[in-house]
Amino acid sequence: YIMNIVGSELQNLSNNFHENWFPEFTPGGSQIVFVSQHHRVGEIQIMNIDGTGNYHLTEEDGGDYSPNISPDGNQIVFEANRDIGESEIYIMGINGENQTNLTNDSAVDQLPQFLPNGEQIIFNTNRDGNFEIYIMGLSGGNLTNLTNHPDDDMMQKYSPNGEKIVFVSNRDGNEEIYIMDVNGENQTNLTMD
Repeated sequence: YIMNIVGSELQNLSNNFHENWFPEFTPGGSQIVFVSQHHRVGEIQIMNIDGTGNYHLTEEDGGDYSPNISPDGNQIVFEANRDIGESEIYIMGINGENQTNLTNDSAVDQLPQFLPNGEQIIFNTNRDGNFEIYIMGLSGGNLTNLTNHPDDDMMQKYSPNGEKIVFVSNRDGNEEIYIMDVNGENQTNLTMD
């Protein structure tokens, strides 16, 4: 659905029998990238903001989820379950071309996001035995564990200027909201309930 900022003029854009999730505007605001469940797996699609021009960017076995569009609008990073049975991080062009596996390991790699600089991607992974927040370059190189803590750290979001990352962690006994610098330093519990 789409609506104006005050919640009126609600309009169904997908209007089909499939489940549709993860909608995100392209930077110019003229299109929406989203996931639609076809054939029991998620497929990434793109459409105009009026619901027309809908077409598939991915159609793979296993399913593709959590698309995030680069700040320049030229690439999409996403979570895919294709090659070895676990979620991997992929990148592709805005039209679905050049789909490339960036992580390629046996761990669960999920929830990727471009940083505002467009040159790095943050994501969640359990490759260390628990969920951590990692950062990497656009080719999958310079892989760095930002949180490096024995408890789970997840659900990361970056600040608009790209200098801070907010995330959820259970390191203090229950799930709390933390903040840290984009390099992983100064990890601080904000909620402390």
